[in-house]
Amino acid sequence: MLSDGKQHTGTPTEGRLSLQVLLLGVAFAIATMHPTSAMAQDDDSGDRRIDSILALITPDTPDSAKAVHYCRVALLISNIDSCLKYAQMSLAHCSDNDTATIANATRYAAWGYWMKDNPKDGLPYLLRSTRLNEHRQDTVSLQHNYRLLSKFYYKLYKSDSVNYYITKAMDINIKQHDTSNIAKCYIDLSEFYFDKKCYAESETNLRRAIELDSLTHDTLEYARAYYRLGEVYCEKATTLDEIITTTRYIKKAIAILEDANSERSIYISTKHLAYGDLAKTYIMTAKETRNDLYADSCYTFLQKSLDYLIEQNDFSNAVAVGYTYFEYYKYKKQYKEGLEFLLRQNKHFNDETPKWKLRDYYDKLREAYFLLGDYKNAYECIVKRMEYADASINDSTMSALAALKTEQAMVIANNNHAHEEELHNVEKRKLRITIILLCIVIALICALVFHISRMLEIKKRSNEALMLSNETLNQQKTEIESQKNEIESQKNEIELQKNIITEQWHEVETVNSNLIHSINYAQRIQRAALSKIEDVKAIFPDSFVFYRPRDIVSGDFYSCTRCGRYAVMITADCTGHGIPGAFLSMLGLSGLKEYMTNEYDAENPGTVLDRMRIFIKSTLVSSRKGKIMDDGMDMTICSFDFEKMTLHYAIASQTAFIIRDGAAIKLRGDIMPVGYYVHENEHFQTLTTPIQKGDMIYTFSDGIQDQIGGPDKRKFLQKHLAELLTSLAPIPADEQCQIIDQTITTWRGSTPQVDDMTLVGIRVV
Repeated sequence: MLSDGKQHTGTPTEGRLSLQVLLLGVAFAIATMHPTSAMAQDDDSGDRRIDSILALITPDTPDSAKAVHYCRVALLISNIDSCLKYAQMSLAHCSDNDTATIANATRYAAWGYWMKDNPKDGLPYLLRSTRLNEHRQDTVSLQHNYRLLSKFYYKLYKSDSVNYYITKAMDINIKQHDTSNIAKCYIDLSEFYFDKKCYAESETNLRRAIELDSLTHDTLEYARAYYRLGEVYCEKATTLDEIITTTRYIKKAIAILEDANSERSIYISTKHLAYGDLAKTYIMTAKETRNDLYADSCYTFLQKSLDYLIEQNDFSNAVAVGYTYFEYYKYKKQYKEGLEFLLRQNKHFNDETPKWKLRDYYDKLREAYFLLGDYKNAYECIVKRMEYADASINDSTMSALAALKTEQAMVIANNNHAHEEELHNVEKRKLRITIILLCIVIALICALVFHISRMLEIKKRSNEALMLSNETLNQQKTEIESQKNEIESQKNEIELQKNIITEQWHEVETVNSNLIHSINYAQRIQRAALSKIEDVKAIFPDSFVFYRPRDIVSGDFYSCTRCGRYAVMITADCTGHGIPGAFLSMLGLSGLKEYMTNEYDAENPGTVLDRMRIFIKSTLVSSRKGKIMDDGMDMTICSFDFEKMTLHYAIASQTAFIIRDGAAIKLRGDIMPVGYYVHENEHFQTLTTPIQKGDMIYTFSDGIQDQIGGPDKRKFLQKHLAELLTSLAPIPADEQCQIIDQTITTWRGSTPQVDDMTLVGIRVV
């Protein structure tokens, strides 16, 4: 389903999420990447076609023909690694004007990365394919691109982009009257609404898909729609009738797949995944009816599903289906076997396993230990689960409170259960005594008929036994009342602790909210002090500003102004980030408004840096005697003289680039900052260099090159940044900014932003 993968009330479980993503990816890939004629052929005929295409490629074959042939092989081949290989070989032989082949090859490469569960590396390929198809106005390919983009953004947890691209694909298919693909879009929309817990809208779209698939006779999509409809009902099922309805829809999907009698892997995998969900509905029915036959059916379908998934090395989905196994053991009250089963699942996890899967696993493990009364290990599982939580401090606090409240409720429930069981035992003993007494009375009456003297002796002994039983009952009653009072005392103490924790949490939340409001207001002030993008565009028409604070406010700033015939752009990086950095940035902007005012200042930017250094050092004077304040800022001042085509610049502890004719020219200045420096020179240098039309000048802080990311979790580095800027220089500035944003976001991934990021690009026109 289209979900962030988190398990809350009313959202899909994370185990079933991985099943749904796999089905969605495989089915979508088949529907969009391979044409109907290719899918209709068997594997042998497909291999023969691939061999015949590869036979056409000789050393004398032109590169343009090789590109087309390799692209066709990537389309037909079923092996994912080979698909990636031939798609990239096709791109290597494509000429720049062969946009059709490039668009197809990049889409096949993106599909390969999708199937390898690597959306970050595949997204640039897919975006390139989409841009080319939009330029070519190829609507048939575009609807495939848009649907695949929705899948990529779903895995990257960008819900707004998911809905946007599904809607675009739907619009194209409606205009083309493409019934089959309209049905697929309805399924995608249903999954999006399912993720948003809008189950009514999800069901409506699935029923539309079922109606369309019944017309197109697409058995796979028909079965998928019923399968998804069963999952919607499963999420909202609270009564036995609703559970039975869920079972009926999943059985319908399985029946369609079995009637198709297809040997294609997508049919087989879909059917076995449906077996796992069918097993879940049976164990739910067993819990509602207390009928062991449903539990036995659950076990049968679990075996079918798990055996197939393990055979296919699909351990991720095997673990998710395995949680239903644990529910089966819970129903059978075989808690020890359930724990042993969960512990065996641990071998399927590794360092690459997503945190939410580990969180879900330790939550199940905690439940198993708790059922066995092993509270020590249950507590360790709670700690483990919290280690893998991705929430903020507020969310973590609320999770801890919820876990504590759950544990307290379970302790009280267990104590109440023990109390009720004890009372039940007392009633049973009373009933047993009553029966014994009745038997004794009947025996006495019979004995009275035969022998009066014997009856009197028996009656005397019976009275003595009755008195002893009453004394025992009174003693037990006293013990029960004592236990009840102790339980009430514990309950009151737990309630008091809960109230104290709740009050503390509200205090933390209030302080945090006030702090965030203050910082947001500071952000408004800082943004107002910076140059507006419209002002920058007015002075430098083909330019962009990439500005990304690490926190709400930033230690980086930029300023754009015109001094006589000079157009001036200033980029600065203050010591620190967040609130301290923001204070320094406001100080820097204040100084520049005084020292960069006329044409002389713009022509001598080194002099401006000298005056800024004096201003900073005189302003940041410590109140402690002998204490040196070494805070300051790195700064680059570029003054453009477009009449004489020269650039006057001064640099303090930064680097800038001029990209000219595909080569990067590094501009270096002084290595001392604007502020106190132990080896500072007397003056900053003012340097001059000629500029040409088409030159791209880039100034930046060190935030981008210091960002940690990539597969090896290392810095982006200035070398990598220079290569990126060199490749982007020919395209329009606004597009450069978008690609830089996408590149840094992809590079960073889940790694936090380490510093403020600022990069300014200006083209000489």
